[in-house]
Amino acid sequence: MINQVLFSSLQRACAALALLAIVMGCGGESEQAAVPAAPRSSAPLNLILITVDTLRADHVGAYGGELGLTPNLDAFAAESIRFDSSYATAPITLPSMATLMSGMHPPELGIRNNLDRLRATTPTLADRLRSAGWRTGAVVSNYILGEDSGINAGFELFDAQVPDAEEVDQRAERTAGPTTDAALAMLASLGDAADRAFLLWVHYLDPHGPYTPPPGMRAAFLEQERSRPGGLDTLPVLPDDTSRGGIPHYQHIAPNREVAFYRAGYDGEIHHLDAEVGRLLAAIRSAGLFERSLVVFTADHGEALGEDNLWFAHGSPVNEAGLHVPLLIRAPSSEPGVRRDAVSLVDLHPTLLAMLKLPADARLLGRDLFSPGADELGGDIFFGTSATAGDGNKAGLRRNGDWYVRRWGPSGVREQLFREPDFDRNLAWKEAGTTAALRAVLDQHYARLRQVKQSRRRNISPEARERLSALGYTVD
Repeated sequence: MINQVLFSSLQRACAALALLAIVMGCGGESEQAAVPAAPRSSAPLNLILITVDTLRADHVGAYGGELGLTPNLDAFAAESIRFDSSYATAPITLPSMATLMSGMHPPELGIRNNLDRLRATTPTLADRLRSAGWRTGAVVSNYILGEDSGINAGFELFDAQVPDAEEVDQRAERTAGPTTDAALAMLASLGDAADRAFLLWVHYLDPHGPYTPPPGMRAAFLEQERSRPGGLDTLPVLPDDTSRGGIPHYQHIAPNREVAFYRAGYDGEIHHLDAEVGRLLAAIRSAGLFERSLVVFTADHGEALGEDNLWFAHGSPVNEAGLHVPLLIRAPSSEPGVRRDAVSLVDLHPTLLAMLKLPADARLLGRDLFSPGADELGGDIFFGTSATAGDGNKAGLRRNGDWYVRRWGPSGVREQLFREPDFDRNLAWKEAGTTAALRAVLDQHYARLRQVKQSRRRNISPEARERLSALGYTVD
């Protein structure tokens, strides 16, 4: 018995030293691969949640991306459950990530945009896991997700440092490399209690604009982008960040106005991000944690690259470009595969609770994606956002490739009906019957929600306003 205890202690010590070596940049690949994995079959799974800012699904190879940007994510997708039709609930960061953490739609949370705050009374995934005995830690690299957002609720350790300066406008940020370094340090901290499972959430800011990939990465994709439709077009530089018809002010890298230049920059940032996610996944494997962990990868929203004449921004586009995100779930006991049914990030919270064998929350409207028959239940995807790009509030739904969007503001209410893949032609008047049917579905959805009428706003300091503006968000 004593020998078994000593052996188990030695295994845990080896795993901890391996993580420390990875964090410090020591040791070669062969040394890391030799680290023994301490058995923990009776303990619950760890949850490693990797989220990315501004990543369109169609730029990931596993989702049809043709530029070879994501070899590491493609390899991870090959051993995961890949959800081909997965959608965010909002095309901006805080509402989307608040949905993921709470399992609730933004109107239920009283979160309209990035200026709001998650209420302390809202139970989060981190709250639930910590109460059940998990250790909880997060590394987030978007200023929007700082502690004043309230999304740190339930996290024992929360690293929201933004120590870098973006090279175009000097805004504070933390790029992918330092984010991985911080994630590995957090992993070492969480893993030092080998008898307890943990939640690790890592949120990367790249490829959020301005698109400034490491040297050489824009050039690597520039000629390919010039050969694509519209790549050689030039755009005006807008005096603000609305993005309609031109380059948003915060995205402009003088004197460049060619479409391909910016698209290639976005590509380069994704490619760099993929390398860093690959480094994180490799470290998880080397530390013997991969087969004891549920690993999830997704994004908060996409990015407009010209659809509906919107350029290099998000917040405004409620369409495929702005809301279709990758979703990959890998569990040690699951066979890889592909799901075609439409799913929402609101479904992820109840799914993770079920996979981790934690009690379900009957108040949540999302579904457990792995419950019997769940793959036949996918259907309506609801989304919405508030004015962050100067064009009013928006809400809508996607049903079988039809997108109904309702916009309202000082000038009144406007309805739109789009049919994939055409988001440039509004069919609302031409197909009044379909419009009316989807309008009724959206109204029924909102009638079900326990909406918070008054959002809780952040205290926006002058410095915070400047940072938000640097990220392309209008502060009103």
